[in-house]
Amino acid sequence: MMDSTGARHGICMPKMRLNGPYSNQAGYMWFNTSQSVLGGFTTKFQMQIMDRSLRCRTIRNNQGNTYFYDNCHDEGADGMAFVIRGASSPPVGVNGKELGYGGINNSVAIEFDTWFNRDYEGKLGGAGHISINTRGHLENNASHKFSMAATPLESIRNSLVKTVIIKYTPQRFSLESVHEDVLDADRLLASTPGHLLSTQNLWPFLASDSIGKLEVFVGDLDAPLITIPFDLGKAIHSPDGRAFVGFTSGTAEYYQVHDVLQWYFCEGLNCSATRWMQNETNNHDSFCKDLPCPRNYPWYYYPNVVKVTELGSTT
Repeated sequence: MMDSTGARHGICMPKMRLNGPYSNQAGYMWFNTSQSVLGGFTTKFQMQIMDRSLRCRTIRNNQGNTYFYDNCHDEGADGMAFVIRGASSPPVGVNGKELGYGGINNSVAIEFDTWFNRDYEGKLGGAGHISINTRGHLENNASHKFSMAATPLESIRNSLVKTVIIKYTPQRFSLESVHEDVLDADRLLASTPGHLLSTQNLWPFLASDSIGKLEVFVGDLDAPLITIPFDLGKAIHSPDGRAFVGFTSGTAEYYQVHDVLQWYFCEGLNCSATRWMQNETNNHDSFCKDLPCPRNYPWYYYPNVVKVTELGSTT
């Protein structure tokens, strides 16, 4: 669904709204034809999370009979995901903490989870995280025990527009192919973003002669936040190498709006030269000449025209 109500928030073009500010929602959107994914792909999109629900408590005196004020803070939930799924898999799964992709079999999800998991992230200081989850041909699940790689990212919960690139390169994994900043970061603290990551859930997808590389960039489009060795063909059963790509989201008791402002997808290994992958300020061959553009689009082509402003409070 395309929703243009963001105009009053400074977003001057239609956008894809996965779900509105309502409880117990499961949103989804898929490109209407399957894409060639096993041969490699690059996708780029902008996402924005806002209009989070409030959690309030009434402050009274110690006898409880005199009202002073209400103390409220926003507590959004639960997050969204970029998902690759097989042709016969259902288009949407379970809402809430499953982010709309839990329950979709034969799928891989790169999730942007905004719920503060105290048991998982309290010691790391994170208030949200990014994770890559799959169970191969079984029903996917957003539980941490099914994550192939994850890293805390506190800023994922705020209202700023974020640019994301997800890139899969098949059959070419080697340490020499990994971004230098990722290897450098891997020598630092365990909580440092940018690691070459792996969990035991990744191991079944490494038993292959066709190990590739899956990279996730958020904000910093020069160095990936997460890199894993991965054979997508071991996770997605697809005889013709094709699968559906799209987005899911979920809310439960608490809620927030999940919006995708624009989205591009490129099949194959030669995507770096596409117009939307170029960030140079002298590239004026922009869709903004034909369509009104949201803030921070098209990726710093017009820094004097578009601005990034924060909506609501960060948490």
